[in-house]
Amino acid sequence: SGMADVEGTHYCHPSEPSAWVRRYAYLVQPNQRVLDVAAGKGRNTRFWLQEGHPVVAIDRNVSHLTSFATTHDTHPSLEVIACDLEAENAQWPLDGVPFACVCIINYLWRPLFPTLLDAVSPHEGVFLYETYAVGNEEFRRNPRNPDHLAKTGELLDVLTSEAARAKGFRVVGFEEGVVTKQCDGARRMVQRVVAVRSDHGVLLPTSEQGLSLS
Repeated sequence: SGMADVEGTHYCHPSEPSAWVRRYAYLVQPNQRVLDVAAGKGRNTRFWLQEGHPVVAIDRNVSHLTSFATTHDTHPSLEVIACDLEAENAQWPLDGVPFACVCIINYLWRPLFPTLLDAVSPHEGVFLYETYAVGNEEFRRNPRNPDHLAKTGELLDVLTSEAARAKGFRVVGFEEGVVTKQCDGARRMVQRVVAVRSDHGVLLPTSEQGLSLS
């Protein structure tokens, strides 16, 4: 198929954060705000809170997130916003509010790209993105709709576009390939990118900083 095996694991336990998030969390400035887009059941929201970051979590259905917020009163720094980002004439609820990290995992809505890039702080802000990619349909698993699958190199193209370069984004990492769930061997085609808005070089992960994806 020509698809490379990407080092990494998709965890079976629904509360496990993304390995991509864990690997590059060290880039985010301590105790600064994180935006979790399409936060789902809050697996990455929970991780960011445990790391000491205030979190704004957005999703169309926030039932899991609101129950999570009420049962985690030790985390008053969680704000949950219900918003259908794909609705016709949808309004972005956070205009002008920059974040130390914008995190998007397993969600793709292309019209949002410019807004998400603008939401990243120009002062060492981090853009963390991972989603399903073209080729996932070969595994007979959802999503299969091309509208919901990143095209080959698409996330890299977005972060190296003239618009992104003008905003000061520097790509720190990019991967595209197959990941396998440890528990049942299920395979997924994914694409993931991490970039920082910075006017100087970024410290790359070492064994002490980034966690291994294996």
